Amino acid sequence: LHLCDRRQRQMCIRDSIWGDVVEIADSTYTIKYGGEKVKHSYIMHVNGWGKNVIKGNLESGEGIEENKYDCAIITQTLMFIYDFSSVVNNIYKMLKPGGVALITVAGISQLAREDAGNWGSYWSFEPDSLRKGFEKKFINNVVIQSYGNVKVAVAMLYGMCSEEIPKEIYGYNDEQYPLIIGVRAVSYTHLTLPTIA
Repeated sequence: LHLCDRRQRQMCIRDSIWGDVVEIADSTYTIKYGGEKVKHSYIMHVNGWGKNVIKGNLESGEGIEENKYDCAIITQTLMFIYDFSSVVNNIYKMLKPGGVALITVAGISQLAREDAGNWGSYWSFEPDSLRKGFEKKFINNVVIQSYGNVKVAVAMLYGMCSEEIPKEIYGYNDEQYPLIIGVRAVSYTHLTLPTIA
């Protein structure tokens, strides 16, 4: 993405990238922030597009291996998947005990027509909806952080690139304008937790 939310997304996912890491669509953040902490890097795509890409469906669970990853990086993806509860279950399923999911979603956003045409566009999230959805499976091991402010939100809605916005504007975070919402969810056990509906 070339929109101004790129810097906000990067602030969400800098920590906790190690071991066996899977990232949706490409390995940009795995390479940039994981470095030598990454043992194996995997790329997952719902259609298996790309070289050496795992075909995996976060909604249906098809192609999702259980207890496979120490870290799952899922940026700007959940808005395009209808069955949010199944996604949470499958993210939990793919993580090893102690594994972490680093997720970003859109809050305030324009409709991404190309992505909507390819996948559908179903959700604009709020911090509370994410907390409720992820805590059903990850219990108390969920941290939600919104990123944005009115100036960054307006700039993004106008279609401005990050290079067009003064850097100091990004430093101020106003929870009333959640442009990007980050989720850090840690899996501690795979015993006795029910599938959520």
